[in-house]
Amino acid sequence: MSVLPLIGRVRSLFMYDRELEVLRDQCHSGLVSVCDELDGELLLRACEGQRYAMDELLGRHYAPLYRFVRRLCRNDHDAEDIVHTIFVSTTLERLERLARRVETEREKGQMFVYRAYLMRSARNRFLDEKKLARMPGGRSWRIRKH
Repeated sequence: MSVLPLIGRVRSLFMYDRELEVLRDQCHSGLVSVCDELDGELLLRACEGQRYAMDELLGRHYAPLYRFVRRLCRNDHDAEDIVHTIFVSTTLERLERLARRVETEREKGQMFVYRAYLMRSARNRFLDEKKLARMPGGRSWRIRKH
């Protein structure tokens, strides 16, 4: 194996290209639509196997998602479980489907809002856990009140 393709691949894992840097800077300035565009681009890059893109998505959305779920659960442990489950089940397992959805939305001239997708998924997961806790023989230990 030639060294040059290997070097290019390593760089693609750890370096942003100029387009992503511009989107990221604009997102930090507070433009919500640019943040959604950045998320879509990161999903596409993650689907291509670029690890930094998934790391960036997790870094951008973990804290807000955790705060949202924490308010629902009123429990740190359950909130962490739900957030981890959401990232694994909605992003890692469905990455190709999410990338196709981003491309489809772009073709329609619309924007896929990844944060809303995560919040909706977390809310639904919380409600499912709550239903299980109420069922006879269900996992009553899942939803605790403090």
